[in-house]
Amino acid sequence: RGHPSLRELDISANRIDQVASLALVETFAKTTHISTLKLANSQAATHTLDYVLGCTCRNELLAQAHLTYSDNPILPSIALRVGSLAGPNLGSLILEDMPFGDRHLEELLQGLRANRTLRCLSLARSWRGVTNKGVQALAQFVQPHPALVRLDVSGSERTSRLGRSIVILFDVLRANTVLTSLNVAGNLITDEGIVNGLAEMLRKNHCLEELLWDDNATQHTGFKAVRDALDTNTTLIEAPLPYGDLLRAYRHHGANERMAAQIQDFIVDIQHKLAQNRIARARALRAAGKPFYTPQCPPPPEEPFATRLSVLVVPVLSAPKGAALSTDPVLGMVAPPAMPKIAAAA
Repeated sequence: RGHPSLRELDISANRIDQVASLALVETFAKTTHISTLKLANSQAATHTLDYVLGCTCRNELLAQAHLTYSDNPILPSIALRVGSLAGPNLGSLILEDMPFGDRHLEELLQGLRANRTLRCLSLARSWRGVTNKGVQALAQFVQPHPALVRLDVSGSERTSRLGRSIVILFDVLRANTVLTSLNVAGNLITDEGIVNGLAEMLRKNHCLEELLWDDNATQHTGFKAVRDALDTNTTLIEAPLPYGDLLRAYRHHGANERMAAQIQDFIVDIQHKLAQNRIARARALRAAGKPFYTPQCPPPPEEPFATRLSVLVVPVLSAPKGAALSTDPVLGMVAPPAMPKIAAAA
């Protein structure tokens, strides 16, 4: 209590009884220097959590808050309080598996609107009661935010999905110049949402570097739209293969060998374009005397460039038809072997 060396408090996955609740309240009443608070899956009386969140409002050092409740029935009233965490240094807010409705999401975002330092916001699997109205509120929050670089709006078949409502967010992100990492996996967007939303966003956005987009029922048309969109995109460097959607697409088009082969070509083209973007990024940074980095592996700022850029790893892939990968004159990288063909499903 009040110890100046206490910077992180993690009481995740605990059932907080009355005695522990009193101790927790007293701790927060005397502590103003905790920078990380984790309450993932914690169960406590509503008034206790409400008071704890209220105490964090006075904590100007709070930089990270991680609250995951996984269908805890007391959450909706507490969720409305989380917006008050918008202190001057809050940089990360993780709210996962929340039974949000439009009203909860709107009030949360309204409370966070005054924050100008938030860099990471995760609302994963928190869409059970969210409609177009809630997604519109999220889009209006994300677009003008000056610091938000990572956004997780992933869904799950077991809990909740945004579906094609997420196209509202894609429309706003076309002109966004801050966000570099976006997770939209598990939202069942379908080909229509991929073509009209995600692909159009990739075509016009010139900031996004990382995209997670698996489990969205993407088929032949969706993969083609993403491939075509990357022809004009030079910033996206990380987009893991959507293995789940790819396997389902092969099963769906298994009887049509031509379409199955085209899907494979689309995937190869996408990976080839991402590799081109990574090489271009590395060359530009090296020419400027800066380290190569990816959204998953940002460089430690205090280390000199020579100690950080020692090896550049590029995934094995094949060139699209009619194109050849030659040795890069700057990085000295040799063309990788061709990707083995994947047989169409029976």
